Parts: sequence; structure tokens; C-alpha cells
Amino acid sequence: MSKCRTITLLGLLATLAAAPAAIAQDTTTAPAQPATPPPDAPATAGPRPVLIFETTKHDFGKVPEEKPQEFSLKFSNKGDDRLVITEFKPSCGCTTVKLDKKDLPPGESAVAIIRFDPILKQGPQHNTITVRSNDPDNPVQTIEITGDVVPRVIIDPAKRIVELGTLPRGSTKSIIVTFTGRTDDFAVRNPTLLTDAISAKVLDTKPVEIDGQKLRQTRIELTLKSDAKPQKIQDNLTVRTNDPLARIIRVPVSGEIVGTLKSEPASVQLGILAPGSEFSSTVTVSTIAGTPFGIKDVRYVSRAGPDLDISFDPKKSDKGDSYTIAIKGKAPADERRYAGDMVVQTDSAGDEVLRLPVFITIRAPGSGQ
Repeated sequence: MSKCRTITLLGLLATLAAAPAAIAQDTTTAPAQPATPPPDAPATAGPRPVLIFETTKHDFGKVPEEKPQEFSLKFSNKGDDRLVITEFKPSCGCTTVKLDKKDLPPGESAVAIIRFDPILKQGPQHNTITVRSNDPDNPVQTIEITGDVVPRVIIDPAKRIVELGTLPRGSTKSIIVTFTGRTDDFAVRNPTLLTDAISAKVLDTKPVEIDGQKLRQTRIELTLKSDAKPQKIQDNLTVRTNDPLARIIRVPVSGEIVGTLKSEPASVQLGILAPGSEFSSTVTVSTIAGTPFGIKDVRYVSRAGPDLDISFDPKKSDKGDSYTIAIKGKAPADERRYAGDMVVQTDSAGDEVLRLPVFITIRAPGSGQ
């Protein structure tokens, strides 16, 4: 072998021998790359407040109606950052909350005085208090308040509301409302209402037994008068008792007396129209009982703005128990809102006049008014 080839072979062997060392050197000196966290890995948590309540439920048990109840609810900041209470809101006006402080450093506690006033309540009660804070894990928490109110005077209907419903004119309806007291001589007197559509009278007062208790009960009869005019009734039955802790009691009374005539729709909404444009609509007038009647006249009476150029053409149905009234007209030139009544005169006894509100707005295209 020649000298040249010997040198080349030796150089190759030297290179191969040095390669592992070079590789090892690169491996040990290369900087380590940080591991990539999985996509769902939680972020590193910093300082944060933690709101903890001593309890989130409180039951007052059986509560006399005349005695407001209170309890102290302790809460703490178990976190390592400042806690701020932004809301402590009861779901009912019968419950109030008073806080001694709303801003708590880490480790501190505070007290909320929760007061429940059971007046005018009876039976099981369930209220909530919504608490909002800067606790990032529980920004909204709920406190539940329950109790069973024992009323000073038991009223039936149990909801303490008399609902007459919707009744046609000429109807009569009677409802018995009972007041049951706990005193030995309990009695109710002087039932009154503001409306003249309903009469009220005391029927009797007698001993009764409820859940093993001997009580006294007064019955009052409410009667809707047959000659009552169509109207909405939002009133109170007011009574006086001889119980010194419940001298005056008011029970809401609601209902509606409607005429024998009805319309569909109940009002004429002509919408927004350009000045001088033509409009049309229809209204159907009929009787609740489906009895025949006649229409004598239909006219428009303005309430806001001048009269409208409007006409009415009533067409009687084959049975004579309804009319379809065609409404046609031309929008006035003045841009404004017009309001009035479509007055229908009929021969229906007790409902000679039916009024339907009429609304129309005149606005030029692109006026932006």
C-alpha cells in the first residue's frame, strides 16, 4: 500500500473515532426545550378571593304572621386576595339584608343580618337571596330562605286574592270569603269596596275547628250586580276585625265586566303612511252570545289632530250576529300622529255604543321623524 493511501485511511479512521465524541458533546451542551403543556391544562392561578358562607340555607320554621324574624349569616374570605361583595339581593320585598361590611381582606369574616317580615303571608314560603362578588370561581351564589307562616287571620281564598274573571254584562256571580281568627271572640264587620259593581255583606260568625284548633270564622259574601256596567275591576275588600293585632284587613278583588259586543281586532292600527296615500282595513263586530243585532251608524271621532278622510261600510253576516266593517280613507298631508275612535252605534240593549281606538302616523319616506 502506498504512503498516500495509508495517510488517507488513517485520517478517515480518526474522523470516525472523533464523531461520537462530537455527537455526545452536542447532546450535552444543547439547551433543553420546555415541554409544551396540553391544550386543556389550567392556567397558573394567582391570588384570588374565595367567598364561603357558613350556610346557604335557613329555615325559620313556623312563623307567626305578626312577628318578623331575623338570623345572622356569617361569611368569610378564604382566599388570598381582597373580596368585594357587589350585590346581596332578596327575591321578595318581605326579606331585607343588612351587611356590616362588603370589603374583606384575606382571612376576614363578616355578618349579614337577614330579616323576614311575614305580614300578609300565610303557609309555606320560599325566598332566595342572590349574592354577587369578585370570587372568580363562584361570582354568583344563592341563599335559600324558607318558613311556614302561621297567619293571625286565615283567609280563604288561600292566595288572599278574589278573582272574578271575565264576565259578560248582565252576569251575576257570588263568592264567599272567609276570615278565621284565633281570639275567643273573633268577628269581622263593615266589609266595604270602592266599586259600586259589587256588594258585600256579612253572612255569619261561628266556631270552627282547623287542625285540632278551636277558632272562630266569619263568612262574607261578595256579589257582582247584574246591572254593573262594562269595566275593569281592581279593588280591595276592606274589613275590620276585633283582633287588636289585625284590626284592618284588605283583600284584593279583580275582574272584568265586558259588553255583549266584541270586536276583532280590538283597535284599528293603520300604521305609518306617506302623506296623501290611501289606506284600508277591516273590523269584525259580533256578540258574545251570538245573538242578532243591528248597526245604525259608524263614524270617526278625533281625539288628537283634525278629522281623517275615512269611511266605513258595514256588511251584515247571513246569521245577523256579526258585521264586517270595511275601512277606507286617504292619509292627510300633515306629518303627525292621529288618534281617535271608531264609534259604532248599535241596537244591542245595554251596548248601544262600541268604541274602537284608531291610530295612524303620517310620515314622508326618508323623513326620519
